Amino acid sequence: MATDLALAAARIQETRPDIIFFDLQLWRDFRCPPFGNWCQPDFETIILSGSEIRLMETMQNVITGYLMKPVLPESLVLIVQYALQRIQEREELRQNRRFIKSVMQRRLQENSVGIPTIEGYEFLVVNEILRCEALQKCTRVVTRGKSDIVSAYNLGVFRKLLEPYGFFSPHRAYLINLQHVKRYHKEGSIYMLDGACVPVAKRMKGAFIKLIERL
Repeated sequence: MATDLALAAARIQETRPDIIFFDLQLWRDFRCPPFGNWCQPDFETIILSGSEIRLMETMQNVITGYLMKPVLPESLVLIVQYALQRIQEREELRQNRRFIKSVMQRRLQENSVGIPTIEGYEFLVVNEILRCEALQKCTRVVTRGKSDIVSAYNLGVFRKLLEPYGFFSPHRAYLINLQHVKRYHKEGSIYMLDGACVPVAKRMKGAFIKLIERL
């Protein structure tokens, strides 16, 4: 229980409740600054009101429902059961999203791509590729545990091919696999797991730092 809005906001942040009962006017005040924007709350909201209320269409998914005062026991049971059902559905959705994300990450790591070479195509697992380096009009593909591959295609072709798999171009002459970055020196050098040093162009430093902060 909370006796004022500030205390309510603090306790919600602290305890992360599944269900909250609000008096109608308190709920209206609670949704306004400085207490925050609760358009997509992590809790179920049940409103207590002395008179029937009409909810805006935009609020239908935010509010679990409302109870008329005085509250009847059977009404309370039904609304709580409905809230628990919504909580379960929300948790199942979160689990599904986590599962899909993990599957996609695993598929990206296990995916094979065809590297165009002078003789044809060399198929490599994406995560085996450390980096690509511009070699005049060609491209040198550096891999783990295999001989390097030289492709007749320029680095621009490899950017289009590999950037969707987590590759980044810190310099016009390099394309690196972010999963194989070992450390970064703020003066503008990236050190890969194989010990290679890759330069970072000044214009690319900001974008690179944002990317590695999310790794």
